[in-house]
Amino acid sequence: MGELGGGVAGRRSTDTTVGSNDHVALLYEDRAEQLAAVASFLERGLTRNERCLYVADDNTLGTVRTALRTGDIDLETVCDTGQLSLHTASELSLGRDESGRATTVSFWRDILERARTQRFDGLRITIEMTWMLDSGTSTDTVADGLTALGSVAASADTTVLSQYNQDRFPSEVLSDIARSQPLLADSGFSRPSERSRDQIKTEQETATAGTDSRPSGPSVVPDRTDRPVRVLIVDDEPGYAEAVSEFLRRNEAIDEIVAKTDPREALAALDETIDCVVSDYAMPEFDGLELLESVRERYPDLPFVLLTGQSREETAVEAISAGVTEYVRKQSGTDQYTRLAHRVSNVVRQYRAEQSVEATQRQYTRLIEASSDVVTVLDSDGQFTYLSPATERRLGYHPEELLGRPLFEFVHPADRSTAAQQLATLIDEPDRAVSVEVRFEQPDGSWRWIEARGRNLLDDPDVNGLVMYARDITVRRGREQQLRESEQRFRSLFEKAFDAMVLTDDEGACVDLNPAACALFERSREALLDWPFPDLVPGDCEFDWPWQDTQRSDRHRGTLCLHTATGDSRIVECAATPNVVPGRHLLVIHDVTDRERHEQTLTALHNSSRALLDAESKADVAGSIVNTATDVLSMSVVAVYLLDAETGLLAPAAVSSETIDRASLSALPPGQHSALGKTFLDGEPRTVTVEEATTAVPDLPLDVEFLVPLGNHGVCVIGDTDSEVTDVDRELVETLMATAGTALDRVERGSKLQERKAELEAQNRQLEQLRQLNATVRDIGQTITQADTRAQIERAVCAHLSGADGIVLVRLTGHDPESGGPVPRESAGSDRATGYLDAVSPPNENTTEPAVRAAATGDPVYVSNTADSLREEPWRKTALAHGIRAVLSLPLSLP
Repeated sequence: MGELGGGVAGRRSTDTTVGSNDHVALLYEDRAEQLAAVASFLERGLTRNERCLYVADDNTLGTVRTALRTGDIDLETVCDTGQLSLHTASELSLGRDESGRATTVSFWRDILERARTQRFDGLRITIEMTWMLDSGTSTDTVADGLTALGSVAASADTTVLSQYNQDRFPSEVLSDIARSQPLLADSGFSRPSERSRDQIKTEQETATAGTDSRPSGPSVVPDRTDRPVRVLIVDDEPGYAEAVSEFLRRNEAIDEIVAKTDPREALAALDETIDCVVSDYAMPEFDGLELLESVRERYPDLPFVLLTGQSREETAVEAISAGVTEYVRKQSGTDQYTRLAHRVSNVVRQYRAEQSVEATQRQYTRLIEASSDVVTVLDSDGQFTYLSPATERRLGYHPEELLGRPLFEFVHPADRSTAAQQLATLIDEPDRAVSVEVRFEQPDGSWRWIEARGRNLLDDPDVNGLVMYARDITVRRGREQQLRESEQRFRSLFEKAFDAMVLTDDEGACVDLNPAACALFERSREALLDWPFPDLVPGDCEFDWPWQDTQRSDRHRGTLCLHTATGDSRIVECAATPNVVPGRHLLVIHDVTDRERHEQTLTALHNSSRALLDAESKADVAGSIVNTATDVLSMSVVAVYLLDAETGLLAPAAVSSETIDRASLSALPPGQHSALGKTFLDGEPRTVTVEEATTAVPDLPLDVEFLVPLGNHGVCVIGDTDSEVTDVDRELVETLMATAGTALDRVERGSKLQERKAELEAQNRQLEQLRQLNATVRDIGQTITQADTRAQIERAVCAHLSGADGIVLVRLTGHDPESGGPVPRESAGSDRATGYLDAVSPPNENTTEPAVRAAATGDPVYVSNTADSLREEPWRKTALAHGIRAVLSLPLSLP
């Protein structure tokens, strides 16, 4: 990709420790040093104009950003320009299965193609590998992960750095990683070498003899196999030194020659980049053996080839005793230089191979010593033959305390059978790895849970044992127990919740639901599983489903109308929580149908209370009670009994006409004779028992369930032929009756006020009439005292009386001796009324006329209403025709 050029950094680093097409591993224990090493790794990529990605999992993105800012990286600039991007493992959907690996590889290759398009010179990826722990930490898991990453690193100009937390990955996994990948070091990286069984055994022996020192951060001893091969030539004869150098340069295994004629200058030029020293024996002041001694003080294992022109055996013995790697005699001809070059390349190759093995041994020793896991070896009888230093830190025992003792001596009795079975399986099936969790006794008698993973290496002569990797999982077991208890509590709450709970997937299909949900939808659990939840909701619903918009959880709440299996509609409140676990969304559904209907009923009752309060009579109130109880409360049996003040009985005033014939009901006395009478006297609502149902109200054959007093006015009878009256129904009925009682009180108060008003008006009329009568009497008395004749008196009396309020005719009559009837003497009144006198003559045809009767009997005669008995007494018709409504006839005894 070098031809693309350009980029942000605009410079190239001379650091060649990690090159393109590399997949390097970083084993870390300290997070600060981990992030510092990764920051340096990314910084090298940024200076090389490489597209860089950081995939976090063990750390948060915030922690990573802080660490990168602490270094020399201008985080905002490189992120804004797209040269660096930060991601999480979950964001990239990393997984161990084939689909997950393919998705990840496809993502990174797409990034690589875009990097080429954007004129970057390479792709550099670093990823925290703790995401693999979600899939298990077996060797197969590591291999799967490394396969995916390796395929990415194999792409042109791509470098991958995998990060492994030593405290979280088991020792055997870290060992597999160290064997299969180069390891990042402070000054570069080391590549794994092929190791013999002798080397493995050496590592184990080194581990048992190691100290408690632990590696500092992520660094490991660097390998030297990738450096140029440099050879230091020391000879006091410049010509010979040049000839040797020339022939050595021709050897493909040797890259660089450093020639010195002064041994002291040679020592000054000696450093760790020199792979071999070729020195003449006979040199003035400082011979080859003296130089060898000085070299061995600084680099004990550095190859040293001694050249000499002497043939004495004593010199050879002395050189070999001093520790030379090769002893070569100078000869004539150029073949000696070829042979020398060949021998130098051999010793360098052997030296580097030994260095690589030693570096690997030190790496594994450090891994074992620094690991939080305990590495042990058991013989076929289950006795300890080796324990790593972590034994003392994790199990509380010094390794020597357990050597030679059986494992089962420390395993909890309840776990020994399981452990024995797994150990037998490990022995009988050598190719099978086993894992077991047991309690291990501590020196103080307490128990710690450990997880042991084993491999059978009994057939390996260098190991001859069962290798076990053990880690303390006491805390994890405690958390797992807490998690199980939490899950059990959640499941119990889920199953026993009164509200319906539904768990859906990203498509809205039901994946789990509780019994309350089955009851709500009136379907079985099997029928609802995989059912698309939105299908249970009308199409015009505007609810924001959680699988549609997981970023706006504040909108996942609202009221819905659901359809049940029977076609019933239920009003529910739904609260949705998206991604309670990834891809699963919880719906909590509270049925508020009864509440909504109750509120609607209360509203209807409120509206009906206006009609009750507007009623003008008790009969109107009773009618409104029946209408409201039947129409609003859906009661089929309703009867209102009101107290009749005259009879003292509870009389039926209004009934639900569809179920009750009012004419068939009789008035009932208050008292103990009936449940209705008792309720009126007690003044408390009464629930009718089953035994009382048909006898609570005589003459009412229907089942009565509830009796409610209407204050001092009566009792309301409630029942339902279709269903049982519920407590909610009773509350609503009591609310209605309270309002009805208030209305009856108002009507009664109004009636009493009207009666009182009528009495007052009647009294006022009587007083007015009395006043007028007194005035008339005074006027008549005054006239009489002034009259001179009887005729004047009679005329004055008639005139004054006819002027009184309500009197239309006054007539004075005498007695006719011949006819025995009245004879008019004086009269006064309206013209219409005066005609009455002529109409009723002669008197023998009207013997029942009041004046005739008074004259005949000598008693006063009063007719309050002339309209009565019109057919029996003809004079009444005559009186009505002349505007006379009442008649008073008084007999007078005048001299």
